[in-house]
This record gives sequence, structure tokens and C-alpha cells, in this order.
Amino acid sequence: MRALGALLVTLGTFVLLAAVGIVLLTGWSIGLGWLLARLLPVLTIFEASLLIMLATIAVAYLGSRVMAMPVPGAELAEELEDLDISPIPAERFYEGEAGKTGEAVLRYRLANSIYLDLEDEPDVSRMMRRDQLEELAIRLTDIAVGMLKRRGKQSGRIGLTVSALAKEMEKKGQKPYDADIMQVAVDSINEQLFFDLDLIEIVREKRWNESMPEWFLS
Repeated sequence: MRALGALLVTLGTFVLLAAVGIVLLTGWSIGLGWLLARLLPVLTIFEASLLIMLATIAVAYLGSRVMAMPVPGAELAEELEDLDISPIPAERFYEGEAGKTGEAVLRYRLANSIYLDLEDEPDVSRMMRRDQLEELAIRLTDIAVGMLKRRGKQSGRIGLTVSALAKEMEKKGQKPYDADIMQVAVDSINEQLFFDLDLIEIVREKRWNESMPEWFLS
């Protein structure tokens, strides 16, 4: 009986909220429909109100979808915060606040992002142990950061390509990794450098050797 009572209360609340929503939507549509019909005499009040109602529903739907879209940069930050120990700990990149430079935190973020994305690739993760995957992510990060440090100060999107990364490895006398690994790394790096404003600032303003304040990056 209690379960039935709770179900009825929930159902009643839903019906009440739905009724209020319909009333508000109808009132909004008729009000703006009347104004639209005055501005466009070819439309009747009914037609204008229906048009406003459909437009309102469409905008509300699109707004809800946009709000629900994840932000990759924020996702990585949340993933790192949720872990007691990051996949690749910060100690691999800096020790204490004094060593927390722009370059160090950039390497930390990019390496962890690459690691997590490579770990999600079954063809890669099943062939490597955790420590091998960790070293691979750090090596790819170091090559990418070296390329980014040579960039001049410029506006526009910051990003790398697979071909540029491969050429950089060849210049260093290294054999490029498999195409799928390179693609995952480049996509991961570009994703972070597009969405994470902190990392963008480090690269664009060349804050490589600056000590990052506590609030700048976790």
C-alpha cells in the first residue's frame, strides 16, 4: 500500500507539473502569437501562436541537448580529480609547487589524456602493460611539447597533425609509432588544446618556465 501511495503521489506531481508547463507554454505562445499576428497580418492569431509554440519547443530541445554535451577538457579534469592517484602521477612531471611550471603541468595533463585515450583502445591496451603504456604516453607528450614550444605567439587554433608528429620523430632519429597510436595521441592533444583554456594560455603566451599558482591548474 505504501508503494502504491508513493506511486500515486509521484504520478500526481508529474501530472501537476505537466499541466502547469502546458498552461505556461500556451500562455506564452498566445501572447507572442498575438504580437506576431499584429506584425505579420498574413498570419492568424492561431497560426502565429502555433508557430511560436513549435519554435519554443524546438529551442528548448536543442538547448537541452547542447547543455548535455560533455566538454572533453572538463571530463579529463574530473577524471583526474576522481582518482586518488592519477594514471600517471604528477610526481613524474614536477615536485612541489616550485617545480609546477607551465611546461610541467602541460606535460602532466597531455600525458594523462593520451594515456586514458590509449587505454580505451583495445588493440593498444591489450598489447601493453600499464608501465609501458605510461612511458608511451610520456614519450609522445614530450615530442608534442617540443613542437609546441617552437611555435611563435599567434592567434587561431593550436593543434598538431599526425604527419607533423611523424616527421618530428624521424628528425630525432626515431621510428614513428603505428598509425592508430599516432592518431589517438594527436586527437587527444588537439582536444585538450581546444577545450582547456589553461593549457591554451600556457602554449599561446609561452608560459613554459613560469610557476603556476595553486588556482591555475589542479
